[in-house]
Amino acid sequence: MASLLCVVLWMGSVAGGVTGGGYRGEADFLLPVAGSLLALAVACAVGAFLKRRG
Repeated sequence: MASLLCVVLWMGSVAGGVTGGGYRGEADFLLPVAGSLLALAVACAVGAFLKRRG
């Protein structure tokens, strides 16, 4: 959920630049954060699945 929030905030900041808000890369750090959180969530989900299955 947190990764989705980061992506939405990043897309909102980029959209603000497109519509004339003057985007200068202030929120570029959110994309790697979102990717890291997504990878962590997938790893936890796989771990929980394997633990429950075995």
